[in-house]
Amino acid sequence: MSLLSRRHAILGLAAFGALTRPTALLAQGTPAANAAATLADLRRRGPGSGDTPIYLQGALAAGDDGGGWFVWRAASQAPDDGGCVLAPDPDKPGRWHRLYSGAVDARWFGARGDGLADDIEPLQRAIAYHAEIHLPAGVYRLSRPLDMTESWGRRLTGAGQTADVASPGGFENGRLSRASTLLLDADDAPVLRLAGSGHAIERLCLMAKTRQPRAAEKSYGIEINNVSRSRLSDLRIFNCATGIGIPQRPAPGSAQANWLFDTTIANVDINAFARCGLDLRNYEGGGTGVVLSQIYLSNMAGGTLQAPQLLDSEHFILGRNWGDYVLQAVHCEWTRCRDIPLRLHNATAAMSGLHFEGVRFTEDVEAIVRIEGGYGGITIDAAQIYDCRIEGGPSAAPLPLLSATAKIARARLSAIRFAETLTSLGGRRITAARLASNDAKVDIFGLIQESKAYAVPTLARGLTVRD
Repeated sequence: MSLLSRRHAILGLAAFGALTRPTALLAQGTPAANAAATLADLRRRGPGSGDTPIYLQGALAAGDDGGGWFVWRAASQAPDDGGCVLAPDPDKPGRWHRLYSGAVDARWFGARGDGLADDIEPLQRAIAYHAEIHLPAGVYRLSRPLDMTESWGRRLTGAGQTADVASPGGFENGRLSRASTLLLDADDAPVLRLAGSGHAIERLCLMAKTRQPRAAEKSYGIEINNVSRSRLSDLRIFNCATGIGIPQRPAPGSAQANWLFDTTIANVDINAFARCGLDLRNYEGGGTGVVLSQIYLSNMAGGTLQAPQLLDSEHFILGRNWGDYVLQAVHCEWTRCRDIPLRLHNATAAMSGLHFEGVRFTEDVEAIVRIEGGYGGITIDAAQIYDCRIEGGPSAAPLPLLSATAKIARARLSAIRFAETLTSLGGRRITAARLASNDAKVDIFGLIQESKAYAVPTLARGLTVRD
């Protein structure tokens, strides 16, 4: 080996941890014999020398950020993954292996993130073969849903979920440069399908290309099927009928059960949705240990509240058959709700920091939080109903913050504040709680107190109920 070749071999091995900086090394004069233009060129090159690293200039084209250093390992029979392992002849030993540590970069597999090319195949290859995948800032257009149902223990991480847009129309203008965005072209389908255990989905923006109609019930940001011990965090979801949800009940006679347990959903902003924020019904399965923290459900765009453009949502969160359900800092803002915002079935629920601001409840909404079925204890601490109102015709029935349709073991409400909230034209008021009329044995502790009825246009300022 020449001195120059040996020098670049040492530099290449030193670049093991510097995954994004080999271009600077190439500029120092890497010989053409020690470089390949694309993944296809390197695969065609065939066997190499085990002590001489090869510099790849790009995955699909030189300079496309998919390059890096590769070495030849003559005894390797690892599968060709299309980005980190290349097999000139799959039937014979010998592979080109990328030098790297930590997460793999989606661009190494040919993903472009330019909002134009279809990146579904490169992303699927990366997910199939690697546990940690990083998506740099960009728009990754998908012709079909991204599937994470076959591989367990995957961590998919972006550069951030903040979209550089000033209005909803900005999404079509390609101004998502500061976010790692999965953009689905297909209609009535989820952006991401998730199943299995040990996943982490973090720092991403997921969106459908256009706002889906109410009938598009299969349009999810993330569709969950049998997920456990996972974390979904730092996400923004746009234009999907359901932000995060478990799909419909399995067909009659099916052995499949859809469930979710030991999973945290945190710091998730779901807006511009047509039907529901979170639909976490555990069909035929049940679940436990689910934590929802810092959930923001609104139609915000670029940080600007679009109060006059209220969305028409059926409900924000719906859960079914839970063992333990924890909600922390759930914010519902600037949305018109036609159904019960928070609906839980057979739940032991601990809720804190509930905040409803600018929500317009239609006249037929029966409760803000409703427990369907009875299971355990219900606790609501520090809830605020601010600048909300009941719309529609006259009704004598109050709108309770909490209602239960069957027996529950106990309930506690504390630090409940109704501020600047208007009643309906018919004088319908918002109250603290209404329990099932036949539930005489329920153990209620803490103060359950109805708010004062206010007639329009009187404002209910600063009314606080504490135990």
